[in-house]
Amino acid sequence: TEFGLVELGADVRLRTIAGRCDHREYVVKSVADALSAVPSAELIERLLRIGIPTARIMPVEETMQDPHVIAENLIVPLWDPKFGEIAVTPFPVHINGVSRGPGRPAPVLGADTVDVLREFGIE
Repeated sequence: TEFGLVELGADVRLRTIAGRCDHREYVVKSVADALSAVPSAELIERLLRIGIPTARIMPVEETMQDPHVIAENLIVPLWDPKFGEIAVTPFPVHINGVSRGPGRPAPVLGADTVDVLREFGIE
């Protein structure tokens, strides 16, 4: 009832997962129509109030400046020989005592060709 979708709850066709799957287009359109009219900040507040975990999706530029992203080093600088300094995500798994550095830039096209061919016995 939070979003005025009482008719979905009362629709006998939608009482089972199979029924909701069979009528997916109707369900998705009904929910989308109801939610599209609600400003995003209000939508998040209302969803959280009724116990649905949610968060705003930020544009990339804003994400890279987010205090949490910065504090957790989720974006780090990497020197790339072609592009200069670029922002990258470090290795996602954190093991105590092991650095999660940015890694290394991608090799330029053809940089590993000779080594790869040599591994296959081609000189």
